[in-house]
Amino acid sequence: MKLLSLRAGRLGLELAPQAGGSIARFTADGSIDLLRPTQPEALASGRGNESSCYPLVPFSGRIANGRLAFDGTEIVLKPNWPGGRHPMHGDGWARPWTATRSDAQSADIVYEHDGREGWPFRYRARQTYRLESDTLTVAMSIENLESRVVPAGLGLHPFFVRDADTELACRAQHAWRTDAEVLPIERIAVPHQWDSRPRAVSTASPSTAASRAGMAAPRSAGRAPGFAST
Repeated sequence: MKLLSLRAGRLGLELAPQAGGSIARFTADGSIDLLRPTQPEALASGRGNESSCYPLVPFSGRIANGRLAFDGTEIVLKPNWPGGRHPMHGDGWARPWTATRSDAQSADIVYEHDGREGWPFRYRARQTYRLESDTLTVAMSIENLESRVVPAGLGLHPFFVRDADTELACRAQHAWRTDAEVLPIERIAVPHQWDSRPRAVSTASPSTAASRAGMAAPRSAGRAPGFAST
């Protein structure tokens, strides 16, 4: 599978558009993995769920039993996740994307959904990656291709490397409590115990609800560049 390589300062990024529009590897100084590296068999699968980071589009999380109501109609989605009974994380992670623009430090990739399988509405999703000397910025957008208003959402699913000096910080005002199947059951204000101060991952014990409060942004003291999303 052909990868798209970006470089800037200390940072290197390998993109795998054909494997669910995913990141295959993100490194500093050529050998320090900031996200978990993607294995060859994961790339060969054409899916991004075992990658360094993959897109969640046009929804994130699980839809209970694949059923949702919209505009007076019940929509039924088929299971789409290996071993799971609830549809999860949309279409984008399991479909090939196309690189529409790239240079040494940035790239745009696009996925256009025809609504025939998976999400029943047509849309066009775009990811833009930009490397600077110490930062990776990922921007996402989704365009409605239907002639009426339809539901949609988006997100990113990064897998950060955890080592002895990794710290975790999370900024959020609300969180979702979840059940045993990680289905949301209650939206709550973030308790004061879940403050946003960086702490060592080895000592942090967030509950399921806390872990889903927002994007976790671990940073390795003294060496890890930033990771931003918009």
